[in-house]
Amino acid sequence: MIIGYRRAQKTDLDDLVELRIKLNYYDMKEDNITKVNNERQLRDTIKKVLEKELNKTIYFYIALDEKENKVVAGGAIIIQQLIPFSTIPNGKVGFITSVYTNEKYRNMGIQKNIMKMMIECARYHNCQRIELNATNPNAIKLYESYGFKKMDFKYRLELL
Repeated sequence: MIIGYRRAQKTDLDDLVELRIKLNYYDMKEDNITKVNNERQLRDTIKKVLEKELNKTIYFYIALDEKENKVVAGGAIIIQQLIPFSTIPNGKVGFITSVYTNEKYRNMGIQKNIMKMMIECARYHNCQRIELNATNPNAIKLYESYGFKKMDFKYRLELL
């Protein structure tokens, strides 16, 4: 099995949407939910956002099984310009999201390579901090191996 890595392009949009939907279902297992209320609408919205923001503010990195010519894993980093403050003088922050590997390809070090690419992207864009959310113990172990530290002061307001 030969795995190739690269930054996603507009021609990869359908594969990126599929990865994001798979991640959505994976996350929903924890809450015993089996169906997205409106999957078609979710797919369309994901695609529209990526059409507009891919390689502008959202940088998606993918792994491909080159023998089978298919995308098997991915991860994205969103580059954000915040108002600068003391701990981030230039206000540049990366937010890692959409990290997912198809089941057959897990525990092969694929996400380590994607993580390196996302961190390099953040450095290229002069980010002074990278943030992410994680609950999966295996993913947390990977992130901690890169020096990520758990922060316990995050709050959320749902505006749906």
